[in-house]
Amino acid sequence: MSGGAILEFDFQNQSLAVTQKPADAHPILHGAPDHYWSFYAVRTEHSGLGLAALSETDYVSKIIQLWERKSNCDGVVEWELQKTIQLDGLFSPGPEMGQNAVSMQGYDEDTNAIFLSTFFGDYMLQLESMQFTKKLHV
Repeated sequence: MSGGAILEFDFQNQSLAVTQKPADAHPILHGAPDHYWSFYAVRTEHSGLGLAALSETDYVSKIIQLWERKSNCDGVVEWELQKTIQLDGLFSPGPEMGQNAVSMQGYDEDTNAIFLSTFFGDYMLQLESMQFTKKLHV
């Protein structure tokens, strides 16, 4: 995955294809060279291909959008927004300068969970239950 594009291999047809991210999914672009990691391919509720996109709605508010690939009535496969998760206020008591930074660190397919890193610690977001769990460092 690079910049939100997904390289897919079709086992049945033995072919490669590049699937572009949804046009409405915008990564956090505040000058960080690793902004491509604002996207992760995930498993959807229906065991299909999904995309988690960490976005900024402005310079303070952050959201995670969960997208799913679905066929429309004409058989054309398109991205469809499934959920929007507001991250504001989940990790800190207030928007102190520099302390509202959130980054996606990874995805675990077995547990269907996204790992997030913040100023206040590391968290796991389980996508089926939508439960946040703070990870303890040992």
